[in-house]
Amino acid sequence: MKRIFIALGFTCWGLYLRTQCLIHREWWVDEINQWNNTIGPLKPFWQRLPNGGLTCYPGDYLLTYPFVRVFGHNKWGVAIPHIIVTIIGFYFLYLICQRYLKTAWGTAMAFLIYCLNSELIFHAFELRDYTVLATLGLAVFYCTQSIVCAKYTITPLNKLLTGLFFILTILFHAYGIMIVGFCTIFSILTEWAVTPMPAIIRRTWKFYLAVGIIALPPWYWYATYNLGQKVHNINQPFDFIPNPAVNMAGFLKSIFGNLIGYKLLYPLLLGPLLALILPHESRLKYMVFFAIMVVLPIYVLCMMDISMEYWFLQRQFVWVIALFSFFVAWGWEDVIFCLTNLKKTDKNH
Repeated sequence: MKRIFIALGFTCWGLYLRTQCLIHREWWVDEINQWNNTIGPLKPFWQRLPNGGLTCYPGDYLLTYPFVRVFGHNKWGVAIPHIIVTIIGFYFLYLICQRYLKTAWGTAMAFLIYCLNSELIFHAFELRDYTVLATLGLAVFYCTQSIVCAKYTITPLNKLLTGLFFILTILFHAYGIMIVGFCTIFSILTEWAVTPMPAIIRRTWKFYLAVGIIALPPWYWYATYNLGQKVHNINQPFDFIPNPAVNMAGFLKSIFGNLIGYKLLYPLLLGPLLALILPHESRLKYMVFFAIMVVLPIYVLCMMDISMEYWFLQRQFVWVIALFSFFVAWGWEDVIFCLTNLKKTDKNH
């Protein structure tokens, strides 16, 4: 019960901060471009029409189209779907904390980071698709564990709904396939520690085959729009984040600074570092999460931007930022439990 009140309190605070952000700013150039691409009659989105960026995935266009039609230039009316999605994101963070964290203070830490992260605040109610990606990251992670891990039971109806959700996620945005893919890889690798791989494959192959058959052809159709596309006024991908080949320290500072998202919370980054070093029972699982759900997605996004000669920007891994809040709290719990057990062992000796 205590966790519910913690989650509700931080959710209200987080929504207040996100509301204040929208109060004190108007649409910026990317939002204006998206609005301009959303007005008018419903476009035949299956024809790969551009939506103002380098991709033509229709997810946010379809999500916001009815609200643009009804509310026009009213930023609050147009923000309604993203406000709802933001609230859903807080809910899935709560579900993840309930499932994986052992303490109420761990839940409070995860919500504190999620609540105060400047990237999550800025993108929450804007007329862009990034808050949806943050919520999708949390929701897909939670649902993937239910599909892959034997200890969680899932009804046939919920399995069907989860499959439809994964299909919509893949087709929502270019990064949708990464969200589903990396969450699935993490879940399979961690389940492998307790379940033989053949058993995992037998339990999941029909589900993922059905999702792939339905989602991958249209995903490829939209993906091929990117071929040969570039923004001509971009000098090089590292205009905003330092080039790791030139300034690795600056690159890492920028990445982890954006992942934690609030300067006063930077000391909390010590927890994940210690959790990766100290011996504890979930250390291997923690390392796999860091590699698959943090390092690898950011690396792939960076390589994609370099190949497309596009900016490497922190908003591109906003869904990693959402999951990172849980990752930090998980690390601190393991560190404190590890140190407590070591202290008890020393006393016994």
